[in-house]
Amino acid sequence: MNHGPKKQSLCWKLITLQSDMKTAVCNICKTQLSYQKSGNTNLLRHLKAKHPFEFGQCEELIRPQSVVSVRQSNLQPLEEGPSHDCSSSAPSLKDVANNTNSSTASSSSSSKPTVHSSQQPTIQSTIERTTKYKADSLRKRKLDACVRELVTVDMQPLSVAENSAFRRLVADLDPQYEIVSRKRLTSQMLPARYLEEKARLKSMLLELKDVSITTDCWTSRTVESFITVTVHFITKDWQLKSRVLTTTTLQGPHTADNLSTTLRDVFAEWGISDKVATCVTDNAANIVSAVEKLKLRHQPCFTHTLNLAVKESRGKTDDVMAAKTKLRLSRHIFTTAQLGRTT
Repeated sequence: MNHGPKKQSLCWKLITLQSDMKTAVCNICKTQLSYQKSGNTNLLRHLKAKHPFEFGQCEELIRPQSVVSVRQSNLQPLEEGPSHDCSSSAPSLKDVANNTNSSTASSSSSSKPTVHSSQQPTIQSTIERTTKYKADSLRKRKLDACVRELVTVDMQPLSVAENSAFRRLVADLDPQYEIVSRKRLTSQMLPARYLEEKARLKSMLLELKDVSITTDCWTSRTVESFITVTVHFITKDWQLKSRVLTTTTLQGPHTADNLSTTLRDVFAEWGISDKVATCVTDNAANIVSAVEKLKLRHQPCFTHTLNLAVKESRGKTDDVMAAKTKLRLSRHIFTTAQLGRTT
């Protein structure tokens, strides 16, 4: 006599009972679970907590199957003669139409109502649809590349791969895809992508005769010094292109010698040491001297030059000084009045 559980519960569609009758194994994640004959609450709890999507799919599959089985038990075979009792439980018009069509198509066999179960996915196919893609599969690699492009092209932060709402969106779009981790993005995918783009840009620069350079030094909010070098060129199709060659930290004082050494290393790395036609910088003495040490043509930044001219000229005329005094006085009056209302 088989004293095992009556496998009518939904959990037995996704969990397999072991021969010792004390443990069960999840068919999805292969987790070993304890089983008690008194009930399967812990098994259902595992499915709802760990595999809610698969559990919900099974519930949707079980419900229509139970309805179809009840309808099928009430149907009588449509064989010969109009001997059906219309007062009894009658099938729907759609079922009768399907049954009549099948009976006329094959006159040699008795026609019984056909349930088109192929239109509904099986539990096994549901599990297969939610099984994660293998790491080396083409689909997995393609979707990983899309996440990488989201970061690099749209300038999204790396934390986007960890955002709960974004992960839910991806899971709903494709339950089989497990989104790439932030660690893999930073340690593998982005460096590999950088090397690909660097090689492509290098080959593009090799075909050019002349390029222009813009460079500037700046300080971050954490008081770290950086230098950014950008190359500008015109392609064979007469399209103006700009590409950032590097943004790197500046070690040591911002002297002309240090800046010229940094620029020389960047030009050599990209193979453009003898192709720089002009170098555009601000009017700071150290960067101007650095460009001169490299024997390059220096072009002052127009915007920076205009800004210096305005700063130099303002405050040197009586009219400007009088206007500044009135503006400061007006600001003081309005600020004092505003503070008086709030106190």
